Order: sequence, then C-alpha cells, then structure tokens
Amino acid sequence: MTVSFPKAAEWKDITREFWTAWNFPTCLGCIDGKHVAITAPPGAGSDFFNYKGVHSIVLLAACDARYRFTMVDIGAFGRESTSLDDAKKVYNYRHWEGLQLPARRLIENSFGILAARWRILGRPMEFHPSKVVDVANACVALHNTLAHTDAGRSPTCSYIPPTFVDAVNPSGDIVPGEWRRLCAGDSSLRDGVRLSNARASRAACAVRDDLKAFFQTPQGLVPWQENVIRRGCLN
Repeated sequence: MTVSFPKAAEWKDITREFWTAWNFPTCLGCIDGKHVAITAPPGAGSDFFNYKGVHSIVLLAACDARYRFTMVDIGAFGRESTSLDDAKKVYNYRHWEGLQLPARRLIENSFGILAARWRILGRPMEFHPSKVVDVANACVALHNTLAHTDAGRSPTCSYIPPTFVDAVNPSGDIVPGEWRRLCAGDSSLRDGVRLSNARASRAACAVRDDLKAFFQTPQGLVPWQENVIRRGCLN
C-alpha cells in the first residue's frame, strides 16, 4: 500500500482547495517530518539513534488542504535529523502559528490524526525497520482512503469529525483538536525533524516576501490577524 503521486489535474485541485479553504494562494502542500520510534535493531549501532535519545526511522510527508497525505518518504535513519515589523509578525503568525495559513498546523494535524486513529504509531514498534516501514505505509494509505470517504458521511460518522482537528475561534485563538488529547501520552510520532540546515535561496525569500505583502492586502488578510500580533503573542 502506497500513496500515489498526484497528477497534474490533482495538483490544480489541491491548489484550489488551499485557497478556498484556507485563504492561502499557490500552495501545493504542507511538508514536515516525524520520528517513528522503534526498538533498537540488532547490530544497528547509532544509525537509528536520534537526537532525542531514542531509536527511530524518519517519516517525511506532505499533505493537502484536507489532511490527506500526497507524498510520503519513510525509512531514513533516525540520526538524520532535519531542523519583526508588523508585516513580518503577520507573516510569522499566518505561516507558523495561525490556522488560515496552515503550512505548519495542517501537516501537524495530519500527523496527529494519523497517530490518533492508528494507535500502533503511538509507541515504539518492536519490528525490524523494514517491517516498520511497511506498517507506517499501510497506516498512511488507510488514513488517506478513509479521509477521502468523509465527504459522503455525516460528521458523527466521519473519520475526521470537525472537533477532531484544531479550529480557530473568532478572536483568532486556536482551539485544540480532540486528537491532541488522544495522543498526549504517546512516545512515538511526536517530534518533528529539521528539513535542512541550508539558508533559504533567493527565490524562496522572494516567495516569502510576496506572501508577506499579500497578507496585508484586502484579498489576503484575515480579520483577526492584527489583533493577534498586537496583543503580544508573537515577537
């Protein structure tokens, strides 16, 4: 069981959903990584031993606007960890802390739903690493299959009910989703990985600056962003 790489028309649908659901333009996905905890494999040395002091393999994934995984890479050694003015404050809020630009929070919730629904991911797996990869791939594929069926289900019977994921109230405060309570004591799939130590390219910085400017326009702002940055939530 694997995640199929989106086709050209599907990428367009994903971009459209990010705009209509989250007011975020030209987005193809949100990406992050997690450590899947495992028991120490025989003779593995320090290959799977990560900076948190546990053995793991890396699950790197991207998701769409509806918490479905679009790209997945599983199996890298755990030791391979990866890591203002008002306009900048708004950008940081919308990019890192806010729900209306879900680059971090959407993928965080996607991983959270995955761990809450497939509880084998919540504790170290006592399998050979190759088997852990198979189990994690199966969980991701089942997650996507069930998430795709939610459109035809009532909220009470859905795989991802409205209260299961983080929400935002009219003041811009984050209301934690139910998955956070279910995963509170988990010892696996908790810590993110540093994606790169490299400095951002000029092209990436230009995209950041374009988005920063866009979030100040009538088309790009959300009603509560000014209140959030004024009350000292971000520095």
